[in-house]
Amino acid sequence: MRPIAAAVCLSMSLLAGVSAQAAFAGESAAASQADSNQADPKRADPKRADTQVGEARPAEPRPADSKPADHKPADRKPAEPVELSAEECAVWARELSFARSIAEHDGKAFAAHLHPQAAFGAGRPQPSRGRDKIAAEWAGLIEGKQLRLRWYPVRVTIGGVGDVAWSTGPALYQRLDPGAQPRYLIGAYQSVWHRDADGVWRIVFDDGLTPRPATEAEAMAFEHGRRETCPRR
Repeated sequence: MRPIAAAVCLSMSLLAGVSAQAAFAGESAAASQADSNQADPKRADPKRADTQVGEARPAEPRPADSKPADHKPADRKPAEPVELSAEECAVWARELSFARSIAEHDGKAFAAHLHPQAAFGAGRPQPSRGRDKIAAEWAGLIEGKQLRLRWYPVRVTIGGVGDVAWSTGPALYQRLDPGAQPRYLIGAYQSVWHRDADGVWRIVFDDGLTPRPATEAEAMAFEHGRRETCPRR
């Protein structure tokens, strides 16, 4: 988790001495896209407004006697406070417990949070399926000797008939080799939980955003953003 594909690939790449960036899922696809874009400059690039859907329309000329428009900063509305139900707070606590199993290097506790038919890296062509396989793939991260992984929830939403929940939040990776660069990487996770017949919430699907290099300030902001207490309404 957080995201599983990047986390496991990064852990494996460190053990193999491969560059961290080269381990992240999707790099080869991104490289192919970049080559294609170089071959066709009119191909859309979501990061550049001047290449989206062909070439950008040139700005209309302004009359010589017109005055430049006043550009006032838009009023930014404060973010709406998160208010969760009692059941959503139960999933919040379960998510923190799941993260704690990694922090405490407890493989048994980690596996106890997984549904027997869980699928991690749910957005990949070949997800990791089943509790035993996922736990085995996470063994290096649970051991935590080369890579430290932390995460926490910022949103939880329950839907359906009240037995399915979605959880999301930031994830921070810290490479423990003193000379490692970048030292920190930050991403985000998304997970789906199911309340089983015994009343226990277990994770069914997990995926997330590929982590990017992060600064010390971003790592500190991550730490300050963690909340143990669920924002219950």
